[in-house]
This record gives sequence, structure tokens and C-alpha cells, in this order.
Amino acid sequence: MARKTRELALETRHRLLDAAELLFDRQGVAATSLQQIATEADATRGAVYWHFRNKADLLDALLHNRVRQPLSALADSLLLQAQAASLQAPLDRVLHLLLGLAEGISADPAVRRTLGIAIFKVERGVDGDLKHIMGQSRSQGMLDLHSLIECLLNQPGPDIQASPPDATRAASGLAMIFEGLLFGWLLDLNDAPADTPPAQGLPERMRHVMNAYLRGLG
Repeated sequence: MARKTRELALETRHRLLDAAELLFDRQGVAATSLQQIATEADATRGAVYWHFRNKADLLDALLHNRVRQPLSALADSLLLQAQAASLQAPLDRVLHLLLGLAEGISADPAVRRTLGIAIFKVERGVDGDLKHIMGQSRSQGMLDLHSLIECLLNQPGPDIQASPPDATRAASGLAMIFEGLLFGWLLDLNDAPADTPPAQGLPERMRHVMNAYLRGLG
């Protein structure tokens, strides 16, 4: 009985997150009420408060469930792939990671929508808790990517020229380029009609710019 109760509670939580993703994407965060989310999820308002303290807590859970968790798992998988493929040069491992993340984001509708919500659908009028959640999420995402890239660049390569001389600055540049290209691509998606994808996909943009930048690093 207890197991069944936990399963039902988890199912309700997932329905609430699905409803929040749909409504936040459709009408923005500020314009979406918890009652609307409960109705969309075929749940009660009490069920919303059972799982989430408030809208900010729900948004944070959505970002964790739809962005941070899947992208962290994808990064781990890409690093294992690089190891299995015997990619020895640090810059090769970094390129494999960043292009793989771009392909994963591009292929996952939930990740794309939730990133779009985080960037474009949290309006200026939202309360302080929501702004804090968004600021923390964006800064932590960049910090995590920067740290991961720097760690890869500092790993020994097959020759002394395989790593750039200043891994910290190189990692900062790569992380900022990745975020900038991602923002531009998501902006194109947000502005384009629903049935008209951007002329150039995120992986293609990332490959072109990253190759040019990495050539400059050596």
C-alpha cells in the first residue's frame, strides 16, 4: 500500500511538472497561477502545495528535472564516450563534450522548452524568489560548465601543445561562447513560427564557431 501511495504521488508530481512546462511556455511564468497548473494536471491545488512550497519552488524543480539533471547525465555519458574512443588531446575531449551537449539540447523538446522558459518567459514583474531562482540557476549552470571544461583542459594530453597555456581563461571563453550560441539559437526558436525551425541548427552553429576558437587555442 505504501509503495502504491508513493507511486501515485510521484505520478502526480510529474503531471504537475508537465502542466507547468506547458503553461509557462504558452503564457509566461507571471501569468500562470498554481490553480491553472493544478487544473491542467487534473489535480487539486492542495496537491500542488503538497509537492511544492510555491511557484518559485515549482520552477526550480522544473529546471532541475528538465535541464540540470538530464544535461548532467548527458555530460557524464559524453565523457565516458570520449574515454572509450581514446580521445587523448584535451581540446578534442572538450569539443566532443560541447558538440554532444548541443546535439542533446537540440534533440530534447523538454530541455529546449524549459531553457526557453528560463530565458524568455520569466517576466520582469515576477517576485523576488523567482528572480533569485533564475539568477542562481543561470550562474550555477555556467560555473559547472566552466569547471568541467577547465578540468578537461588540465588533463594531460599526448604532447605539450595539446593544452592551452591558460586553461582557466580558455574555459571561460568556451563556456561563454557555448552560452551565447545557445541563447541565440533559443531566441531564433522563440521568434520563429512553430512549424519553422531556425535555418541552422545548434550543433551546426556550435561546430563552426568552436572549431574556429579551438584552432586559435592550438
